[in-house]
Amino acid sequence: MVHIKNWHHAVITGIAQIAFSEKILSGYLIFFSILVISPLSALGCLVGSIFGNIIFQFLRNDLNDHLFSKGFYGYAPGILGIIIGGYLGADKFYIIIFLVGIVFCSFFDFFLKKIFLKFQLPSLATSTIISAWIIYFILKKNGMDFWVFLFVFPFDDISRYLCIFGVFLSLFITNPRATVLTVFFALLSIYFSKIFMNLSLNESSGLWAFTVSTTTFISSIFFLQFGIFGTLIIFLTVILSSTIWFFWITLNFWELLPALIAPFTLSILVVSVIMNKIFGPIIYQSNIWNVVEKIKKIKKNICVLTGAGTSTPSGIPDYVSGEWINKSKNISDYDFENFLKKKTSRKAYWEVCYKFFKISNNAKPNIIHKVLSKLEKKKVVNSIITQNVDGLHQLSGSKNVIELHGNISSSSCLQCNKNFTWSKINKLWRKKDILCDCNSFVKPSVIAMKQDLNPIVWKKARNSIMNSKLLLILGTQLAISSAITLVNEARKRGNQVIVINNSSIAIPLKKNEIVLYYPIEKFFKILSVIKFL
Repeated sequence: MVHIKNWHHAVITGIAQIAFSEKILSGYLIFFSILVISPLSALGCLVGSIFGNIIFQFLRNDLNDHLFSKGFYGYAPGILGIIIGGYLGADKFYIIIFLVGIVFCSFFDFFLKKIFLKFQLPSLATSTIISAWIIYFILKKNGMDFWVFLFVFPFDDISRYLCIFGVFLSLFITNPRATVLTVFFALLSIYFSKIFMNLSLNESSGLWAFTVSTTTFISSIFFLQFGIFGTLIIFLTVILSSTIWFFWITLNFWELLPALIAPFTLSILVVSVIMNKIFGPIIYQSNIWNVVEKIKKIKKNICVLTGAGTSTPSGIPDYVSGEWINKSKNISDYDFENFLKKKTSRKAYWEVCYKFFKISNNAKPNIIHKVLSKLEKKKVVNSIITQNVDGLHQLSGSKNVIELHGNISSSSCLQCNKNFTWSKINKLWRKKDILCDCNSFVKPSVIAMKQDLNPIVWKKARNSIMNSKLLLILGTQLAISSAITLVNEARKRGNQVIVINNSSIAIPLKKNEIVLYYPIEKFFKILSVIKFL
């Protein structure tokens, strides 16, 4: 059974989500703003939010779902309740339409959210719009009016000002910067609609400015953190929304279907699809901005630990994929002990290393390597410890790179450390063992399984951790002992630990540590665009 306090929170935040807020105060302010204009619409909003949460509980029966506490399931039916709230004071048929509409919208929204979530897109008020259109057609077919507003307070001006104040305050509490930008764009839209479209103040503020302000605020919630680039995206979203609204009116679509909130919903969905393609599913990853803020706060003395996931965007398969090894051989054939003992193991090891060399030699640094190089130049990053052996960090311009597992670009003698290039030994390893002048085995300059790390390199890595304030871990599952040891070293120092990886990690993180499951190259695209550096 759900505690009454949790229900209260879910219902009120469902109303607050109209302003894309999770704050109780915003919910009450939104409710008050509707109440002073139309008490029945306010009641409809409350009923809608309640039904949305009830149906969520009925369908899912998962009381710990974070979407419930954030009011996501009360949002869409709550908006529908505002639109058709006047039906509650009309005749029985209208009341039936209201109740059926709210229940349908709640069910529809639940399933629609699941579909949109698969594509990492916000469903927004899509279920509200479709439900309202269905109601519109039913009423129109029966010769009844869709726009029913009963028990509206007679003191129009006072109600209007109170409503404006309440909405403004709720938006400001949610996001001050987005609110300021919304007011600016709304005033601008009223001015342009009056000058170029000859609309009255009531017409422009009630229709045009509503579309503009709604689009501005919601797109600002999503994209304002991108800085100047984000502001441009918001502006383009507003232009798209305004264009949809303009043609909806001028082409008389209004007579077929009321526009309602369709223009801003469509425009934000279109822009969200584009942004997801470029930057990944940012809308459902608020943790992104948490990570960005942590990096901003520390500013320098960041140590970066990179794994295979930072090189996969350059076309180098990771180790987990199994593309490097001959599947007909036992995995132990590739370890260091067998390299020393067995000629077949040495040949197998040379074979896999040459395969890796050919691919990495043609690979180019990706945006992760390039941004990290810029961060190093700006003294934000003091060092890069990498498990990779492809040399792409150095190729991108990074100077202080600590290669835990060596570098695939050369080979070296196990005894005297003399270096050999691939061009010298490429034709030899297929035919015979490669021996140095000192009569010791030559081996690719990468650490094999069960081979000890270079103690000098390991000391550098530990010192790098000690001289940092943040350990930023990229593209590794933290499944090998050396990586785990470095994490523990950072913890001993009290350093902030942040992990960004495409898949799950092998170790549990502590309370103050952050893990962001996100495409790493997409995250670094965000960093490159917001230019916080």
